[in-house]
Amino acid sequence: MRWGPCSRIGTPQGRRERTGYTILLHTTCWYVAARVFSKSLFASYTQALEGLRATLDPASCTCPAGAHPADVDDEYGVEVGVSMLSEAGRAVFAEEYGLEDEELAAFDCEAFLAGLADGAAARMREAREELFGSVDVSHLDARFLQEDGGIDIVAV
Repeated sequence: MRWGPCSRIGTPQGRRERTGYTILLHTTCWYVAARVFSKSLFASYTQALEGLRATLDPASCTCPAGAHPADVDDEYGVEVGVSMLSEAGRAVFAEEYGLEDEELAAFDCEAFLAGLADGAAARMREAREELFGSVDVSHLDARFLQEDGGIDIVAV
């Protein structure tokens, strides 16, 4: 599955949305992994991140060394993600933080976004496994299973 409506992929609006949503999913995945206990939300997050990632080509990066934003976590990351969704939001964000055009453009870099998407998807998969992965209960068989394979309800 590919990210977003096909009609916007490759358009300025689609690129803004891809940047904003990738940053927002990256920034909020840590909260979701620690505080939300829904298998379907974990699956949706991972699917959205993988869909975004499929649209990114890290090899297209032409940024100078050290140009990628260093920290888009916490409240700042939410501010960045929301700001990147619209042209007006970008303008206000750039003015507020005194960013030049090339500094603002670094948020759209496909290598930068791919790194965020990969990291967030890995965190979501890891958290899902920690919360919902297979639990070994074989040690309980001797205590709660009867010789005929039935469950000893009294012992349970």
